[in-house]
Amino acid sequence: MFKPHLIDAGTPESGVSRAPRRDQRKSRRAHRRQAAWVVLDGGHAKIPCVLWDISEGGARIAAAHVGALPDVFGLFLSKDGGSRRFCQVAWRRGRQLGVRFVDESVADIDLDPTPAWMRRRSAMQSVPTTSAPVSEAAVSELFLPGFGPHIGSEPKGRTVRLSSIAWVMLWLLVAATVLFGLAHFQDEAEWAVAVCTGAESFCQHPEWTGGAAVAMLFIALTIGGMEE
Repeated sequence: MFKPHLIDAGTPESGVSRAPRRDQRKSRRAHRRQAAWVVLDGGHAKIPCVLWDISEGGARIAAAHVGALPDVFGLFLSKDGGSRRFCQVAWRRGRQLGVRFVDESVADIDLDPTPAWMRRRSAMQSVPTTSAPVSEAAVSELFLPGFGPHIGSEPKGRTVRLSSIAWVMLWLLVAATVLFGLAHFQDEAEWAVAVCTGAESFCQHPEWTGGAAVAMLFIALTIGGMEE
């Protein structure tokens, strides 16, 4: 009598073996949903992904632009890379893909980033190969929305120097000293009366703002020397 076999739901229907489920998975697969990171050859990019399930032999992950990922890459189970796996893609479906864990010698990729000057020197001395290098623009397209490093440097806003503020305050104090001094000696003029009505004490003692201007001069010179 014909006995139908079970089809493994964890792999695509196309090209899948008709062997029973117990033959498909030799180790028990633990279902979980946690953050993980896909690391490309050279370790220059960590692409956030979601780990759906994992076993001793492989895992199922979800990431943006699954079709753009290479066939071999690294998988960091912790952000610092303390727990990592070398993966080979077994199948792709939508935003999910299944991977097999392979040895580092089989993967033949380096997950540790090298200094920029060493990469430039290696690129100048290397012979063109059939596999195209992964550009920074292509890597940026692999990140999920809201994740990933900023490849371009963010524009820095203009900062106002303290010495500039001190010099502005100095000139204001000098102008106030001149104004109150003239109003003190021309107290019968209409404009002097208007000024001294609102600031009678400063009109009687213009040396107050003059002394403040001298103090601000020393402050401006001191700050300017510290900023250089």
